[in-house]
Amino acid sequence: MDIQNNLNTKTAELVRADTALQSFRDGGYNFNDAIGEIVDNSIQAGARKIRFGWNFESVKRGKSPKPKREITSLAVADDGQGITATILANVLTIGFSTRYNSREGIGRFGVGFKLASISQAKRLEIYTRPAFLEVDDTGETFLPRTGSNNREKKVFMTYLDLDEIKNQTQVSYSYREVDGFPKDYQKLMEDFNSGTLIVWRNIDRMNEDKAYTESADEKISGLDYFLARTYRRYIDKGLKIFLPSKESQLFGAQELKPYDPSFQIENTEAEALAHGEPMKGEFVENGELKIDGHVVQWGVYMTPQITRLIEGGGGVKGPIGDNQFKRLHIPDNQGKISFLRYDREISYTKVPHLIQADNLDRNSYLDRHIAIEVSFPPGLDEYFQVRHIKRGVEPVEKLKKELKEILNKPVKAARKRIRQVWAETKTVTAEATPDDFSGGRTVSEETVQASNPSMPTGRAGESVAPDAEFNRLVEIAETLGIKEQDKQEEFALQTQQKPMVALEMEWAGKGLLDIEHLNRTVVVKINKRHPFIREVYNQIKEAAQRDVSEMEPEQITHLFEKALAGIDLLFFAYAKAENMHEDPEDAYIELREDWGKFTAAYLKKRNEVNIG
Repeated sequence: MDIQNNLNTKTAELVRADTALQSFRDGGYNFNDAIGEIVDNSIQAGARKIRFGWNFESVKRGKSPKPKREITSLAVADDGQGITATILANVLTIGFSTRYNSREGIGRFGVGFKLASISQAKRLEIYTRPAFLEVDDTGETFLPRTGSNNREKKVFMTYLDLDEIKNQTQVSYSYREVDGFPKDYQKLMEDFNSGTLIVWRNIDRMNEDKAYTESADEKISGLDYFLARTYRRYIDKGLKIFLPSKESQLFGAQELKPYDPSFQIENTEAEALAHGEPMKGEFVENGELKIDGHVVQWGVYMTPQITRLIEGGGGVKGPIGDNQFKRLHIPDNQGKISFLRYDREISYTKVPHLIQADNLDRNSYLDRHIAIEVSFPPGLDEYFQVRHIKRGVEPVEKLKKELKEILNKPVKAARKRIRQVWAETKTVTAEATPDDFSGGRTVSEETVQASNPSMPTGRAGESVAPDAEFNRLVEIAETLGIKEQDKQEEFALQTQQKPMVALEMEWAGKGLLDIEHLNRTVVVKINKRHPFIREVYNQIKEAAQRDVSEMEPEQITHLFEKALAGIDLLFFAYAKAENMHEDPEDAYIELREDWGKFTAAYLKKRNEVNIG
């Protein structure tokens, strides 16, 4: 179009289609958002089955000799009512909707799947086999016209192509009847008497190679989790969603099972991982909140008890392995609320200042075992500030305040019950392992062991032969009171497998530590008679084994202050010990640096592997 001539007229376009659509591509949709918009339309159209397909190719770009794997097309098929030919071309018009501003279902605004699709691809194709060939416009929605059944199973097609629009070879939308569905995805529509096939082609945004962006493969790999969680209630009620199997890029037999963060919906994969143990989430409390004649439902739950037996397990560790429950995404719960609109999860995120933090919960590992659901109808969109992109919900301030007051009590109750289970596990473990000579320091030993592969090899024990180390460990076992020879040898073998082992022992004098550097392991003997152990360490340890909710705040504050002072004095005592040397800089500078460096490395590893 000649812009200059257009400026000299008394009228102007409402929208410059080419530049507007290009701008709309940056409307804030990510890959999952875009897919969700298509699935929403399928559900609204009455689909019972939704099938996905995609194609990847190896493409050489730029100067790199190595081909890059790129997604070239993606398709979503459903067996819903399809789109009547008479309105097919209109469905690509921004703002057009058969249910515009409706509060009776998932959709509402009439912009979703169009903007979502062009946010990922430059060409959008719609193929449909409608159940009816004509509709009646009621003024609010379009209803199938009686007697207009599509008995001949006709297929119609329309499309949007950004390159053609830019070049002005496509200046409007139209539809045409076609012989059938495109060959590359026709199998997706097998056995569907009616339905719609959406195809993305000329996909560019999914293949962008920018810093910090996910590859197309990474985006696709997370799709099953997103769909299984977002549409869990629909899948539980009978909706079937199929993703391509790993062996095929096209239609496969991988039917999604629902994933419920609260574990209220049956989860067969979770049951398999638990080897027969119950995997139903534990109910804490639920209730309702009425607003303008509508009902908001809320619920607080805990993950199955077997997933939270061990303090520091992080929702991953189980009775039979450190990563037993890794595939269940339990850490994702941490501080998040699942908001459901019309049974569709519209947001799964943290809402600032809604859930009061637990100041005693180091690293927030406690709250990943707590699942919170808030469900509301479309009639309350304004109260939850729902946007045209169905991602991100934040209740208006007054509603947020009320929800905060409502949820505070059950969340506190859940935290208390989780801590009780941890305390019970510690008691049972202590009774089952009376030969723990570390004084309860196995978590720290595990941290050191997990850090060991990336640590420099120590030199102090190089001169100690493995046999001599074994014999020395047998002697140590005897001093610990282990009398049977086979038990002494078992202790020696187990200790040799650890890079560092703690032994809580007792001896006269003011010595705090005694360290033996052997061949494979370092034995750290800790004097439990030392004032630091008795007056600082043990008091923290005893408090940690109690239910802190039963302690007075002043008690906790005093304990923390005493612990901090004790740790500070430990630092000062080390400095004083250095001060006894006439040239501490020369003697101890490497020791100081290594001590700080290794402390930082151990703490980092502890956080990485969810230990403690």
